[in-house]
Amino acid sequence: LLVTALAYALVTWATASNAFFSQVVRLQTERGQTVATGGPYHYVRHPAYSGYLLMTLGIVIGYSSLVGVASVLLLLLPGILYRGRLEEQILSNRFPMEYKQYARKTGCLIPKKK
Repeated sequence: LLVTALAYALVTWATASNAFFSQVVRLQTERGQTVATGGPYHYVRHPAYSGYLLMTLGIVIGYSSLVGVASVLLLLLPGILYRGRLEEQILSNRFPMEYKQYARKTGCLIPKKK
């Protein structure tokens, strides 16, 4: 329950910290989109996805479901990684230097060791 609650807090923090957060992968150039680097984005490039994974793992562990854990790792994780790569490709094309520098400093789903 604690893992799920903390993960939900991370998702909420991520969505509140990024004015350009969207359910649809797209650039919002009409709104002057930039690379989000504040809040949880200071630590990882996809904090909402990290939160979704933790939330789901918390739920399936809470139910002691090995099938659930396997489903998260075999079905949800690849989908999240695919979507993350798609977002990174779009942002890298739009902000080549800025995004490259940002990606060097941050982990994808887990913070980088410094």
